[in-house]
Amino acid sequence: MASTSRPPALSRQEIDHALARLAASPEFTSSNQLRRLLTFLVHTALEGRKDEIKETVIGVELYGRTPGYDPKADGVVRTEARRLRPKLTQYYEGTGRNDEIVFSLPKGGYIPEFSPRITPGPQDQPAAPVPDPPQLRDRTRRLPAWWAVAIPLAILGLGFAVSRARVQTQLVRVPHLLDLGLPTVRTPVFSPDGTRLLISVDNAGESHIWIHDLKSHTNRQITTGDGRDYVPAWSPDARAVAFLRRSTMEKSDLVVKPLDSGQSRTLGVVERVLPIEWSRDGRFLAASDVTAPGGPTAIFLVNVETGARRPVTSPPPASTTLSPGSRPPVTNSPSSAD
Repeated sequence: MASTSRPPALSRQEIDHALARLAASPEFTSSNQLRRLLTFLVHTALEGRKDEIKETVIGVELYGRTPGYDPKADGVVRTEARRLRPKLTQYYEGTGRNDEIVFSLPKGGYIPEFSPRITPGPQDQPAAPVPDPPQLRDRTRRLPAWWAVAIPLAILGLGFAVSRARVQTQLVRVPHLLDLGLPTVRTPVFSPDGTRLLISVDNAGESHIWIHDLKSHTNRQITTGDGRDYVPAWSPDARAVAFLRRSTMEKSDLVVKPLDSGQSRTLGVVERVLPIEWSRDGRFLAASDVTAPGGPTAIFLVNVETGARRPVTSPPPASTTLSPGSRPPVTNSPSSAD
């Protein structure tokens, strides 16, 4: 009967390290929504709040839905969970195939599981190879002479490929846990040059936007006041940031703040607290909002200078909520957004 080694207990640091490595992998760097969902579920479970991991709670806290919303009409949580499960499988078949900790999301629920990878015991090792029969050994002695050259060349090529693979493996940077010295941190976004992090920080019932310098390890608070600021985004030249400021329980202001002058401008109001994106030329913002009171959610392009906006998607009344975090096509210069 096969035996396996007993899985060791996992520390919070080990789990956070494994989660950071997964989040920085090629499979998840292009899936911001799935990365946010898994991080939210794992952190909530580690904080001992598994009883709060419910569809409606996730919808309100992670996707900005209004408390009391109907999950049957708005299935964003179910949709993202269905996308997350095969993405985890893809990761552990690729970049994470050697990870020591495995995350999973069982079907029918939202409470994540994380456990050490089970290593095979001695009885699970493959059996020793059976020697070739005498007849086969006799045949190999009569192989053509060119095999004496082909076999060493093949072995040499295999050795070169293995050595190259080892070198490439050694060049992979292993993610490490970053201590920002701040309370609850949400939605971190790297600056275009990769030297700073733009984050929202929750503290004492408020949420403000901060910048963390990765070289000097210093923090700078960008917004203040009694408001709640969420989902920040860098401009392409990193000279300004955009974010959503919750003005009421149902509405949020779309705000742009230059980092040099500090004068914030409100471009409009939206009813969805979902990720926002800048166009590559910095002239427009892509944001999610309802097409009409009680209607479905669409993606709008908002002119950064004038605040004028136009929809770029036309969802049917019963469609799934969309957000710019799903990477919609945002062009450099829309033909008519003014």
